[in-house]
Formats: sequence, structure tokens, C-alpha cells
Amino acid sequence: MKCRKLIKVGTGAGAYWDVAGGHGLNSYLTGDPAIEQSVSCELQLVLGEWFLDVTRGIPWYAQPNSTTTPIMGVFPADLARAEALIKAAILSVPGVNSLTAFSLNFNHTSRAATCTASGVTENGGAFAVSGSLP
Repeated sequence: MKCRKLIKVGTGAGAYWDVAGGHGLNSYLTGDPAIEQSVSCELQLVLGEWFLDVTRGIPWYAQPNSTTTPIMGVFPADLARAEALIKAAILSVPGVNSLTAFSLNFNHTSRAATCTASGVTENGGAFAVSGSLP
């Protein structure tokens, strides 16, 4: 797998991710780092957000004109369904063979979710992602 490297620009609440450019081959990731970045991007993709394929993504929030039940904003929370959807999203990333560890925590006070996942790639290597979602 080969993909454009994402770099974090700025710090704090104003930080965002942008594609690396102008560095030749150093602007790309290959192998396990590319798979790890793809998993991270898949976890942050909200259902309906990508204009080229609005069926991709995780239903984090309620979408207009959608009958899909969102993960966030539903009471009581269906944690088993949320975990199944997130695991399926990770396993759908090309190059991911299996998950070795997974944890999902919801903070209802701040209305945020935190996910940590690790697994095995098709090359026999490992990946690990962690962070707030989405």
C-alpha cells in the first residue's frame, strides 16, 4: 500500500491535518505506516462525509435524511453496536488482517469517544492507533 503522508499543522484546538508535499518520495507512506494511517483516517471518516462515496464511514452523528442510527447522541448508548461498527471499519482497510486489541470508551459528560486499537497487517507487521473520535 502507498498513500500520501498526512502532517499535523498547528497545535491545540486550531490544529488540522494536511497532505505532505514538495518532499518527493518522503511525501508518501508505504507498508505498515501507510496501513496505520489509513486505519486512523477510516476511524475519523463520518458516514456521508466523503462526496465520492457517501456510503463509507462510521455513523458517528445523525445525518440529515438518513435512516441510519448514529453512535453518538443516542440514549441509552448501544455500545455493542458501536464496537461492532468500529471494528468492521478497521477490518475493511486494505492491508489489515486482524485485530489483536481494542478498547472503546465513551465520556458522556464531554460527549466524546476514545478508541485504541492494534492489529496485524498483511505483511505480518503491526499497527496501533489511538485517539479521540471522530
